[in-house]
Amino acid sequence: MEEFNKAGRHSSDRMIGHGSGVSPFCVIHQSLRSAAGCKFRVGQRPIQIVQL
Repeated sequence: MEEFNKAGRHSSDRMIGHGSGVSPFCVIHQSLRSAAGCKFRVGQRPIQIVQL
C-alpha cells in the first residue's frame, strides 16, 4: 500500500494512489476504473474518474 500511495508520474496521470489506497483491493479497482474511464465519453467529451 505504501508504494501504491506514493506520488509518481503514473499515479498523477491516472489520479490513483495519493493516500486513497487502503487495501490490496483498492490497487486493483482504482487502476482498472481509471484505465476504463479513459475510454468512455459523454456527449463527445471524455469523462474524468476521481478516486475518493
